[in-house]
Amino acid sequence: MKKYANRHCKIGSLARKLKIHQPMAVGLMENLWQWAAVEIPDGGIGKCTDELIAVMMQWPWPKKAHELITALIDVEYLDKMDNSRCRLYIHDWHSHCATSIHRRLARKGLLFANGRQPKVSPKVEKLTE
Repeated sequence: MKKYANRHCKIGSLARKLKIHQPMAVGLMENLWQWAAVEIPDGGIGKCTDELIAVMMQWPWPKKAHELITALIDVEYLDKMDNSRCRLYIHDWHSHCATSIHRRLARKGLLFANGRQPKVSPKVEKLTE
């Protein structure tokens, strides 16, 4: 999880919009970020249906998946995309995801779903004596 995300005002806003307790909102976001890190490293969550996103986030009311997605967009945890790559992107995923995700995308020659290039730090060559 993003450091201090549990105290961020967006978590409180999400909890209020969904009429849930704040710890549940924290858990939902942790589930989203952990799932994306493994299965959707480019952040293009909108390649999946609302229902699948809700299930993977462990939203207890999957028939109300649209309410979850709308709330995530409203509080800016998800961004609507205006291109054909996907309809939703995890807000600032390229800035907040782990370095390992940047490396994985770079190794595969992929971009983030919003078109940004992964950051790759130069390899440190092994020093010889």
